[in-house]
Amino acid sequence: MTRHTTARRARHGWAAICAVGVLGPLGALPACGRDEPGYFGTVGRGGKDAATFYLNNGDEPEYLDPGLVSDTASSALVRELFDGLVLAHPDDQHPVQGVAERYDTSDDNLLYRFHLRADARWTDGEPVTAHDFVYAWQRVLTPATGARNATLLYALTNGKLFHQGKILRLGEAVRPRDGQGTARAELAAGTFVRVYATSPAKLRASRPLADAPEAGASVSVGDDKDGAPVRVLGLGPPLRCNGEGDYWFRLEAGGREGWAPGCALVEDAAHAEVALVSVAVVPTYAPRRPVPAEAAPVAGLVPRAVLVADPSAVGVRAVDDRTLEVELERPTPHFLELCTLPTLSPVPRAVVERFTARGESDRWFRPESIVSNGPYALESWKFRYEISMVRNPHHPDFERLRMHRLVFLQVNDVQACLNLYRTGEIDYIGSNVSLPSAYMDSLAKQGDFSRFVWLGTYWYELNVKAPPVDDVRVRRALGLALDRQLIVDNVTRAGQLPATHYVPDVTGAGYSEVGEAERTAGQARFASPEAAFDPARARALLAEAGYRVVEADGGYRAEGFPPLELLYNTQEGHQKIALAVQDMWKRHLGVSVQLRNEEWKIFLKDVRDGHFQVARFGWVADYNHPQTFLDNFLSYSNNNWTRWKSGAFDELLEKAAATVDRLDAARLYREAEAVAVADMPRLPVYFYTKSTLVKPYVRGFYPNAMNVHPLRYVWLDDKWRAGGPSTPAFPPDELPAPGRFAP
Repeated sequence: MTRHTTARRARHGWAAICAVGVLGPLGALPACGRDEPGYFGTVGRGGKDAATFYLNNGDEPEYLDPGLVSDTASSALVRELFDGLVLAHPDDQHPVQGVAERYDTSDDNLLYRFHLRADARWTDGEPVTAHDFVYAWQRVLTPATGARNATLLYALTNGKLFHQGKILRLGEAVRPRDGQGTARAELAAGTFVRVYATSPAKLRASRPLADAPEAGASVSVGDDKDGAPVRVLGLGPPLRCNGEGDYWFRLEAGGREGWAPGCALVEDAAHAEVALVSVAVVPTYAPRRPVPAEAAPVAGLVPRAVLVADPSAVGVRAVDDRTLEVELERPTPHFLELCTLPTLSPVPRAVVERFTARGESDRWFRPESIVSNGPYALESWKFRYEISMVRNPHHPDFERLRMHRLVFLQVNDVQACLNLYRTGEIDYIGSNVSLPSAYMDSLAKQGDFSRFVWLGTYWYELNVKAPPVDDVRVRRALGLALDRQLIVDNVTRAGQLPATHYVPDVTGAGYSEVGEAERTAGQARFASPEAAFDPARARALLAEAGYRVVEADGGYRAEGFPPLELLYNTQEGHQKIALAVQDMWKRHLGVSVQLRNEEWKIFLKDVRDGHFQVARFGWVADYNHPQTFLDNFLSYSNNNWTRWKSGAFDELLEKAAATVDRLDAARLYREAEAVAVADMPRLPVYFYTKSTLVKPYVRGFYPNAMNVHPLRYVWLDDKWRAGGPSTPAFPPDELPAPGRFAP
């Protein structure tokens, strides 16, 4: 790009280039460049630098911090700026070499040892070490960080316990006391303990005190009441509580003593005095030995003040600068795929902590400050305009990169984006842009159009704490009143598939196979009449919930039903779907719906803060496995913005994740999914396909179900008319077969 062109765009904005008020029929756009027959617009680049690639990112990113990203607009940029242990192949997304050149595994797949390449460097020239990964992963799991994808690291030994503040270290030697005040054997300073409850605490069970305990019992406790302050006196028999191993506790409240399960207790931090603990299991990085069934935990009450957080309880450590060892809580077949995700990328500790200490944690990833380790370095960030990157001179692939500069536009108006693409201002509309449904039929005939299956689900979040959608009958009624087939046929028009559940039917790890077997046997779990479009049944459910639906003015009116607010982020496609949903709920249920749109960052904050009743959302797979769609329904997931909780769901999902046989695991995943579908905290609308436009001269771009397109492999072919395969700029470095993890 010339300086003149840059200045012109800076003054007028990208959307003003070759601007028209509204994109009309495809032949009606004024020609800023010559259209090429058979393609959408020009195939020329107007003298642009042959080593600069232009694309649209769609939205302003929320973060460029790997530990904090959770949206696609941010992730697409972070993937270019940071390299993880392994990377995703541009074609089928299987793991290839990243910072790790090889790895070892134990026979039980619980231990991993990664060997880092010697030439991995940060943009400041310093080596990338195993310590950088340890810091980054521990930072994600530290509660104060607020990483919304922290559950991705729950696979590590004690990852979940540490993130939830349930495993701490004794800062000094202490003699635990039982409920009668009798001192037990001393625990040394540095001992890690599992924290079950604090005292005084609040009881959140529906009854102040439970009945006498029964060993091996299984209970479920809600959290809809704050409860009353109680004192924890002692430990009782074990039980399963909300799907997790727990214990009964002897309590005192208001002069009475009784028993309650541990999950009924919540910490009252303002009055915390003591904690009930047991000695915790910590990583050993050695083959795991069975724990004798008769072994009882050493438990007792210790002063809360002696407990400190220590992330070394988590199963990741640096043996030396180039050797990283990982211990998993349970076998995780998709662990290597997890390592390709931005969340598991390293971050530069010194830079992050310098800005955090100043109270400016959001400034370390600005262009003037950021230190990264990916193939590209951040050059500039012009708010709501464009982000540019240049080659990282210290990256091992520096000489192999055919694109020396990347320019990401921030244009969320799809019509403006199409204007820019058609006139040759951008080479690719970007992975975060959805083509307008009104022109889909015409666009599909163009030679630069591509459509492929995309592992993603479009749904509406329902805030189950906000009336009237706090009633499951209302949630089900709203789902039954959605004509999903009409939406995909007449609104989105891109080959999407109506969805009555959350995990796409084509998902791997045995999920699609088990689903097909169910259908063949006539037992399709998610194709029952209860899931179909059924306005009459929907009206009956509203009546059961106390909102009788009566005929009025040639339609319906739900008596006493308050107006619903439907929130969506600013984009034409989301608006059209919201308008269709608004019409369906009014027409079939007599429910009034008010629409509210917000820019992406504001939208995300309102959803996370619970300031919504119904909100447009969805989920795109982080990896090809049902876990990625379902773990954000977990009661403790930072991505569960519906506030829905189910002990039965949590238990099934955790059991599925611990099941080695992939088909047995897939059956458990579908069983857990059925629990969520029955309670309907999210209304599934459709399963994604991806329709996109990429210029015919772009090579190294591969449609794939993950819709992840690493730009390090892209190059521009000035001889594209001669045909030939689309090869990457350089072949990805494949990972050798794993070696054996030997302690």
